[in-house]
Amino acid sequence: MENLQTLLENGEYNKVLEKTLKSQDVVSLFSRAAAYLGLGRDEDALRLIAKEHQEMEKKLPQLIRLHLELLITMRKFDEAYDTIKHYGELPYFSQEAEELIRDYPKKIRQAEKAVARTGRFDEREIISTLNGQNEGKILVILEYITRQQPLRYIAPIKKLLVSPINDFVKTFALLILVSEKYQEEVELTKNGREFTVIPYELDPPFEGPLYEEFVTKLQHHGEDPYIVNIALEILRNYIMAIYPEDVYGDLSDLLLEALYVVANNYLGVACDIQQMARKAQQNPSKIQALADSINETIKYSKKVDL
Repeated sequence: MENLQTLLENGEYNKVLEKTLKSQDVVSLFSRAAAYLGLGRDEDALRLIAKEHQEMEKKLPQLIRLHLELLITMRKFDEAYDTIKHYGELPYFSQEAEELIRDYPKKIRQAEKAVARTGRFDEREIISTLNGQNEGKILVILEYITRQQPLRYIAPIKKLLVSPINDFVKTFALLILVSEKYQEEVELTKNGREFTVIPYELDPPFEGPLYEEFVTKLQHHGEDPYIVNIALEILRNYIMAIYPEDVYGDLSDLLLEALYVVANNYLGVACDIQQMARKAQQNPSKIQALADSINETIKYSKKVDL
């Protein structure tokens, strides 16, 4: 079998195909797939995996990489997502396989975005995707239409805003309408609530004096710059999670303390809430309650890994 590896390294792909023609062992099958790829015969490699997947699954991490990279190269993104789901349901698993299944959705979305930046989607595909349930592809299409004329697709966008799709995706769609200064009412369901908003009247989430003032307070509140940066990132996630609700309101000082509790917990650092509360003249129970609420809201909203 070392000979197969040598042949592959030397680019003698046809010889590999000849030698493995009647072989069914896992090494021969992977060598055969590599030879197909070397010859640019991607469809043949995909057919081989489909036919011999049970034997090839004996080397599951290697198969996951081969299969998903092939599908990404062939721009079969929907099939790639389905394939990840399939591998995640297999009974024989390993830590390496688990890490690959966790990391590949992000890699697929990055590839989709790259295609969106350089490629074109026809109107039928755009509308069909916005009316669908594939959250990763919806985000790709939303990003794509921001560089086109997004208000051409106002009907499917409005439908998306009240669909059962992930809240983060709906927020992204709403922000497109805010950016376009859309002046008509739209309905939005989010965090179990119903909103009626006019995007033209909404401020973008990371702009304006309230946001800038609060960020300045947050930056000067802590001594450890690393914890400050984590708290800022949590703030941005929280803003996106509850937008278009007002983050600040009358709770700005309480929110300041709660963000530091969440940031410390994220880093596994002990946090004396009683001491924080005395120093800030706040109720420790309310700080903890808001910190818990921030955690839960962000977890609920961010089910799509961008």
